[in-house]
Amino acid sequence: PDFSELKHEYTVNAVTTIDDNSASADLGETIVLEPVVNGTTYLSGNTWEWTLPDGSTATGQNLSLSPLALGDAGQYDLLYTDSLGCTLELSYNVCYSPTEMIPQSNVDGSGWSLNTNITLGGGSSVLLAPQVREAGTVSVGGGQWAWTGPDGYQAAGRVVTIDATMTSGTYTYTYTNPCGDFISATFEITTPVLPVELLSFTASPVDNRYVKLHWTTASELNNKGFGIERSHDGSTWENIGFVLGNGTSSQEHVYRFDDSNPHTGLNYYRLKQTDFDGTFEYSQIRMASIHKANAFTVYPNPSKGETIFINFPEATQGKLSLIDIQGKTVFQA
Repeated sequence: PDFSELKHEYTVNAVTTIDDNSASADLGETIVLEPVVNGTTYLSGNTWEWTLPDGSTATGQNLSLSPLALGDAGQYDLLYTDSLGCTLELSYNVCYSPTEMIPQSNVDGSGWSLNTNITLGGGSSVLLAPQVREAGTVSVGGGQWAWTGPDGYQAAGRVVTIDATMTSGTYTYTYTNPCGDFISATFEITTPVLPVELLSFTASPVDNRYVKLHWTTASELNNKGFGIERSHDGSTWENIGFVLGNGTSSQEHVYRFDDSNPHTGLNYYRLKQTDFDGTFEYSQIRMASIHKANAFTVYPNPSKGETIFINFPEATQGKLSLIDIQGKTVFQA
């Protein structure tokens, strides 16, 4: 062969870039793909054959996209053949430069807006779904989206949800096109100061008789108290008690509540923390299982006429029947 290497080179609006196979520009600008062989330009007797994104072909060492138009973005494949028939291949990616971010936010399903400064109330959330302007068109883009925010928040994808339990601050979103060019913008999200900082919340069965609920707060703000709610299925809840809070305090406080009449089987518990102004927040859900013995035991059963022992674990009302092997009732009380 009469070549040793084939390298990428291109110019965008007369600015040259070498050793890079990805070129971005906006509509109406100029991109010239101009690969270099052996560090020089054209060698006589050699051929350059291009395959364009739409499947069409072109020849010549340099391929000019001037002006860059809709449909020009995509992969450009080059086949270089020297005078001896030896070949080399390379490819370029051509992209439209992202020129503008379009913010879109929707608070509690109230409708889309371009608002970038958002204040959430207790229990609220906001759906963030920005778009990008490329090639004069607003779209979701063909590249990648990434998010960063307070407390190390990170997320991938164009659409994210921020709720009232998350930290206030700046949430930055970045769009990167397939050629590696990126553009960033921000939302400023203000979330409410939580009235209670809950350190722990546990639900523990005790001797399969009752469930002990235990929770600890690190600080409290206008805290009226905690409603105790229980469910047998995790969806239908009943109030089973209330524990007074400590108003406003920066000290740690420990609370306890005993559920003396839990359901047999699985019990779900949550705290309903309520402020003096009536606003409230729910805690995370905790579970505890209660496995109760049978209502009574009979021994021996069946019996051959000896003394029968009947044990009731607690005071019980009802009817008692003794039935022989033929099914005849021999005693009833």
